[in-house]
Amino acid sequence: KKKKKKKKKKKKKKKKVFRSLLTFLYSGSVELSIETACELFKAADKYEVDDLKKSCEEFLKQNTTIESVTSLLLAAENLKVLFSSFHLLF
Repeated sequence: KKKKKKKKKKKKKKKKVFRSLLTFLYSGSVELSIETACELFKAADKYEVDDLKKSCEEFLKQNTTIESVTSLLLAAENLKVLFSSFHLLF
């Protein structure tokens, strides 16, 4: 049951990220959070949406705090995301 729940949660998260990607493509803006910015960055990289990648990077630079840096690093590691300007976060 736990595996099913985890798989369902992961699928729901992927849908949310893809929906956000589409929103950005149509409107040029998207709501970001520390959690979603990492995943959206990965999607933007995959689909070569450079403006969204820049928005995610900028958001993370402006919103990284001592409290959020651990979750940000874990998310980056889990997603195997390499930020082109990751060094600028610190």
